Amino acid sequence: MLQLSLFNDMEEEKRETAGEQVALIVDGNNVLNRAYYASALNPNNIMKSPDGRYTNGVLGFLKMILKYKDELKATHLAVVFDEGRGFRQDLFQEYKGTRGKQPDELKEQFPLLRSLLKGIGIPVFSHKQYEADDLIASLARMLESDMKVFTLSNDKDLLQIVSNQVVQIVRDKKTDIYYDSEEFKSKYQGLEPFQIIDIKALMGDSSDNIPGVPGIGEKGAMGLIKAFQTIESLFESIEHLPKEFNRYKKKLEEGKASGVLSKTLTTLKSDICPIEHKDDILYQSKKEHNEYLEETCSELGFQSFLRDLNQGKYKI
Repeated sequence: MLQLSLFNDMEEEKRETAGEQVALIVDGNNVLNRAYYASALNPNNIMKSPDGRYTNGVLGFLKMILKYKDELKATHLAVVFDEGRGFRQDLFQEYKGTRGKQPDELKEQFPLLRSLLKGIGIPVFSHKQYEADDLIASLARMLESDMKVFTLSNDKDLLQIVSNQVVQIVRDKKTDIYYDSEEFKSKYQGLEPFQIIDIKALMGDSSDNIPGVPGIGEKGAMGLIKAFQTIESLFESIEHLPKEFNRYKKKLEEGKASGVLSKTLTTLKSDICPIEHKDDILYQSKKEHNEYLEETCSELGFQSFLRDLNQGKYKI
């Protein structure tokens, strides 16, 4: 027992003296999709490994994650993937039901990427009942009191968790927008980040097939939430709407149940953290990680990337 107590004390001291810490949490599905489509303009000429596996998305993902890791000086690192549509599909069978089938050329790159990430020591998480966004939100909530947290994703659902400590990196064409709470307010007419939940509950989200309140678009949703703050407050005030919102009264009455459901579908879970301690995702590059990366890149035909790696352009 004494040895265990001494070991724990030493571990805590090491964690407390580690210096400034920064976490980078990557939305694996979102970033791999972006990497794939950025270089799959010609479906007949998608990059393959010497043994015929599609690899363009994996290479693009690898470059992105190492670039941001280096630029942000990230000490903690995790990649989170979707494993299904989880409890939201149980609540609403049509959830994400309008999405097209994923190309086989992309689909087969997911297991390859997960294997590569694990091989270079980057923690990978997923859950059958919860989506990647829920896990990302939970990780961010756990870590934000100890460090700055950056999430890498173009998924606007994650904007609901941004704050002064949690920053979402959103790619807009060739520019990165770093969304903290102030950047969010400047883009969304002074609203707080968590209010994007209520906006989407009203206007819906075609990409996720969230219905919202039929007949209310983004402009109407923004105005209503600026006036009433939440959909709960709005629905309580239906009989006493200001004159400028009277045109929405019937739509709100008829669409109340849909709006309430949509808020549930849009709200991220933030209490299902897949780790017990922040240092469970502390990234420490080891010799075997470098050896695995070099061996795998050679096997996959990433010769140009290997040269860049050896010249110090990318580091793990």
